[in-house]
Amino acid sequence: MHCKNFEIEGSLDGKIFVTELLSLRARSKVLGDISTSKLAIEPGAVFTGKCDMSGSIQNPNATKPTESKENNSSGLNKYVEYSGIAFQMVAIILAFVWAGKKIDEKFFNGESVFIIVFSLLGVLISMYFVIKDFIKISRKK
Repeated sequence: MHCKNFEIEGSLDGKIFVTELLSLRARSKVLGDISTSKLAIEPGAVFTGKCDMSGSIQNPNATKPTESKENNSSGLNKYVEYSGIAFQMVAIILAFVWAGKKIDEKFFNGESVFIIVFSLLGVLISMYFVIKDFIKISRKK
């Protein structure tokens, strides 16, 4: 039920949205959630449910699609963020392996000294960035 002002003297079962004043008289029995800016309850009135008095009365059906849209985009954002971390890690390791290979070809004629050293260095540096990114993501929450 949606209205500007509402006064209840009998029994009511359901959700109530009142933009201004909701009055529950002494003999009223309300079972359900209410959302109102102002609430007056006389002694003897019975109310069972949730009460929202934030002052911002909205149609609950209008807010549900935006909430699900936010949840979907949030899940997509997390997927993109975590995928980006994985690609960053692979790119760093490959760059260091490539640099090690080039140095070995130029100075060590086929020995794999710098490939091993640079690949381990690439793994360590990429792990540093992964940990740093996960800490940044956890602070956002």
